[in-house]
Amino acid sequence: MDALAVGDVVASGPDGAVSPVYLFSHADAAAVATFVRLTTVNGSSLTATPGHYVRLAGFDGRLVAAAAVRVGDVLARAAGGGEAVASARRVSAVGLYNPHTLSGEVVVDGFVTSTHTTAVDPALARAALAPARALYAVGGVGVSKGVFAGGWPRLVHLLPSGAERV
Repeated sequence: MDALAVGDVVASGPDGAVSPVYLFSHADAAAVATFVRLTTVNGSSLTATPGHYVRLAGFDGRLVAAAAVRVGDVLARAAGGGEAVASARRVSAVGLYNPHTLSGEVVVDGFVTSTHTTAVDPALARAALAPARALYAVGGVGVSKGVFAGGWPRLVHLLPSGAERV
């Protein structure tokens, strides 16, 4: 993750979907943070910050904050289908990253996740980031890197936070 940069194209959804990274709201290799490790009945695991939204499998594809995922919830796999969660536990690890893709999704540990967190309601985050996506579309990597270096921490504090389950 520490080698990922604005302009890189990453897996972003099921069936091989990809999307470019246009912004990082966090990119700190030295940060020590608390994460939630969700382990599935098949032994796979997804590690995310407690407020990071993950996508559940099923007809509605709900977003749920990692901390609000319950045993039995089914996480959406990038390869299609899903895996039921067998356990969830808090872990501490080094490195804190949140790349934002044009699609709004990113694959983490083989699972489909949102690029949004509970820090800002996802609908408001998409609206607030629309100018950043437009600048990236028009000016590409150079403009995005220059204008958005360091992420958007000041804007986050001005917007309402998101719910654990949306």
